[in-house]
Amino acid sequence: MEKKLDLSKSVYDLVKEYPEVTEIMKSLGFSEITNKV
Repeated sequence: MEKKLDLSKSVYDLVKEYPEVTEIMKSLGFSEITNKV
């Protein structure tokens, strides 16, 4: 199934809706996305 991201949403909302976005973003160089500060 093809998924389309609504880029007007915040990263928080996207990750809440599609948890796999976290790993995708991390693999693209956003290593701090998994920091639970």
